[in-house]
Amino acid sequence: MVDDPAAVNEIYNVGLSEKTTLNELFEMIRSLLEPRFPHPRGVRPVHRASRAGDVRLLQADIDKAKRLLGYRPLWRIRQGLERTIEWHAAKLAPPRSIDDRLPGPQVSFHGS
Repeated sequence: MVDDPAAVNEIYNVGLSEKTTLNELFEMIRSLLEPRFPHPRGVRPVHRASRAGDVRLLQADIDKAKRLLGYRPLWRIRQGLERTIEWHAAKLAPPRSIDDRLPGPQVSFHGS
């Protein structure tokens, strides 16, 4: 709950306030996926020429969220990615068989 009325109806930038390049982010994600999904092992980023309007450097300014909301990041980028990948792997993993999805004891039917 927000105690400061000045904090209501505001726009906040929430992030870590630490610099990470796209190449570093790519490598973090790939290294975290590899143990579960080996197919990204050979994937490499494709670099292209910058386009008009591309932002070269960007870093979240979380001072406003800190000041008005008491916001403090709980995890660093790698830790957050680890948790996100673990959650998705658990939620998106297909069940081993239909029996894994059915509650209670199972009944088998054999031949006719």
